Amino acid sequence: MPASGMLPDAYVLLVDDKPANLLALEAILEPLGVPLLKAHSGEEALRQLLYQQALLVLLDVHMPGIDGFETAKLIKSRERSQHIPILFLTATSREEASIVKGYAHGAVDYIVKPFNPDVLRAKVAIILEQQRRERAFRRAQEEMLAQAEAARRDAEQRLRLAAEAADLGTWEWDLSSNSVSLDERAKSICGFSAMTECTREMFLSVAHPDDRRRVEEALQASLDPAIRAQYTIEYRCIWPSTGTVHWIDIRGRVYFSDDGKPQRFVGTILDITERKRFDEAREQFIAILGHDLRNPLTAISTAQKVMLRSTDLTEMQARAAVRIGSSAERMARMIQDLLDFARARLGGSFPIVRQPIRFGEVARTAIEELELVHPDRRIQYREEGDLGGEWDGDRVTQVVSNLVANALKHGEDPIQVTVRDEGNRVALEVSNQGQPIPPEMLSNVFEPFRTVGSADRQGLGLGLFIVQQIVRAHGGEIAASSSPEAGTVFRATFPRAGEP
Repeated sequence: MPASGMLPDAYVLLVDDKPANLLALEAILEPLGVPLLKAHSGEEALRQLLYQQALLVLLDVHMPGIDGFETAKLIKSRERSQHIPILFLTATSREEASIVKGYAHGAVDYIVKPFNPDVLRAKVAIILEQQRRERAFRRAQEEMLAQAEAARRDAEQRLRLAAEAADLGTWEWDLSSNSVSLDERAKSICGFSAMTECTREMFLSVAHPDDRRRVEEALQASLDPAIRAQYTIEYRCIWPSTGTVHWIDIRGRVYFSDDGKPQRFVGTILDITERKRFDEAREQFIAILGHDLRNPLTAISTAQKVMLRSTDLTEMQARAAVRIGSSAERMARMIQDLLDFARARLGGSFPIVRQPIRFGEVARTAIEELELVHPDRRIQYREEGDLGGEWDGDRVTQVVSNLVANALKHGEDPIQVTVRDEGNRVALEVSNQGQPIPPEMLSNVFEPFRTVGSADRQGLGLGLFIVQQIVRAHGGEIAASSSPEAGTVFRATFPRAGEP
């Protein structure tokens, strides 16, 4: 808490009924350099938010009294705090219904403990950066609108100067005369020439037909003296001269007379087309990886299997069919790697589904599949202790397969794989002898699009990056070491489920 009981201008509010959890969150987020305030209950959090807005609220779901969901609902019900993003933290709820409930109460993300400190810190940093930008944008608008009301001519000049710096356009609608004026930037954003004399009808006519109803409804809510809603809307506009579609963000405020009649409507306009294009490109990219590339590959694989069933293939044709199958399988793995990479980098999180499994059984199955592909290689496997827990079985298989395949590709026999009980964690070690990884490469071994060793490149260099993301998504850690004496060792630890 800042000195003299004064709240800082911008802070992150940590809400958890357990002091130990609050201390842990403080330690994780302290490197970000943003003030951190703590609340031990939902009631205390609501009181703090009455005095000063937070940039972000990290909110524990399960608390006595008002729980996290109810606290979030009350935060979002207040006009002053409804725009504050909420990041839910929970140690137990992974059910889809609980996650949906969290997002329904305004959460921007839903993280289950135990979480990776680096991942949590990175997510918070991204949200804070977005909040700082949005907050600066809103403050600029509020300042401009306040100055316009206090002294119209002086405020309009200040508004133009600020708008030019922020690349904002400004507009004003005189409701008594029904005349609309747009500055040069606002006209450009709407697709009008600088010489165009705009009317209310022209201003609204550029709205995309599919968005026009939303625009009118938001407009009427702002003009209604009983509601007096602030005009804030994003929609598509169609430029009259070219017919091209652009996305715009419009914000405004209606000024009412003493008897409640709307007099003036002033506001700002911002072109957000590039931001929307980026969002669409991200979604399309993931869709292409997950669907469009897999469909033709499925057709190729199906045709290859039909070919192999044929009894009249020549030996050369049969070998070609086998090569097609192996190439299709390798392409499928590359597509899956790209999809995982896109989810990790663009989606912000790596999806896992925990369920009770025996780690050793999953590891053995993955190794047996690799032994079928590499019958001439020697893999030594060893288990130690109780290996039960809750993990994503498919993702664990992916980790074991990638690490062992990497050792087979770059190392010498025997490949040694050990799965060991380490109390509240299970450790996986994969080691091999052979040429060690150079120190300059070892420090970047988990970076995407990197390959290890001198073998011919057979993939995208995403395998170890994806292994690291899977381990981190489970709340674990992974490290690599390599020397001529000890060989190359990859060691990953997986916490058992249910740790707070």
